[in-house]
Amino acid sequence: MVLEKKIHVTNEVGQDIYVMAVPRPGWALADLATDVVLLAAGVTEIKAVATAMELPESIATFADLVQFLKVASALGSGTWSVGARPAAAVRTVVEAVQHHSVKIATGKAANLREEGLLSYLSASGIAALLGAETVSMLVMSADGKLITDFDSGPDESWIVTPDGIHRVAHGTVSAIDSAFATIPWTSTTIRLAPEGVEIGNHLDADQD
Repeated sequence: MVLEKKIHVTNEVGQDIYVMAVPRPGWALADLATDVVLLAAGVTEIKAVATAMELPESIATFADLVQFLKVASALGSGTWSVGARPAAAVRTVVEAVQHHSVKIATGKAANLREEGLLSYLSASGIAALLGAETVSMLVMSADGKLITDFDSGPDESWIVTPDGIHRVAHGTVSAIDSAFATIPWTSTTIRLAPEGVEIGNHLDADQD
């Protein structure tokens, strides 16, 4: 008997998390069941106030989306003022992605290969994900301040904690695999315009 492959994600962050799994980083967002136009509008506002290394020109792939979300997270978690419109744009991007991700309540777990949870994907996207040997994953906290992405095998389990993502040892339910390095939450350095002061979502920012 062939056992069903599962990607279990357990939430021990202390707040809800949102997880998106796609077949590969270069996967086209055309297969994402969300309003890409709405995301693009938010991205335009974000780009008006911040720049980041390798910031893509548009949101065309999952990798593009992840990069923009990291910048949005940095803006949204800072103590500086970026103005009402960019702040609203940050919320637009974060909330749109959360709306089309798998929500995992604190203390709960979900199988990211369970077809019933994949309504954010098109039919072709679901088929590609279920057949993928490597799955690209995005994890974001409910407040949008914690975000990271990583690749998972088709039969691996993960525990999400305040200090990062831990792989579960094979053959166990919740034992952390000490041989696998913790995947940290992303720290993105950005540059606000026009002042050009570098800041990051896990760094202190000086306000003149």
